[in-house]
Amino acid sequence: MPSPDPLADLRARFIERSRERVASLRQLIDAAVEDRVRGSPSADMHEADATPAEAITRLAHQLAGAAGTFGYPAMSRAAAALEDRVRAAGQTARPLDPGSLEPLLAALERRVTELGASAC
Repeated sequence: MPSPDPLADLRARFIERSRERVASLRQLIDAAVEDRVRGSPSADMHEADATPAEAITRLAHQLAGAAGTFGYPAMSRAAAALEDRVRAAGQTARPLDPGSLEPLLAALERRVTELGASAC
C-alpha cells in the first residue's frame, strides 16, 4: 500500500490559491481592456496603488514560482510567459496592450483547470 502524499494538503491549497490568482489576473486584464476602451483607469482595479502592469507582473511572478516549487512546470512556464510579456511591454514607451495578454492568460486558465481536474 503506497504511503499518502505528505504534501497533498499543500498541493490542494496551492491549486485553490492558483485559481484565485488566475481569477485576479483575469479581473485586472479585463479592467485594463475596459480602461483602454474608455480611455481612463478604473479606480477599483489597482491593488495597493500598484499600476495594472505591476499587479499583473507580481501575481504572474508569484504563480510561476509556486507552480515550479510544486512541480507543475507547464503552469510555471505559462505564468512566466505572461510575466515576461508584461515586463517587456513596460520597457517600451507604449502603454500595455491588454489584448495581447489574452492568449497567455487563456493558456494559464487552461493549466489551472487541468490541475483541478487531475487533483480530483
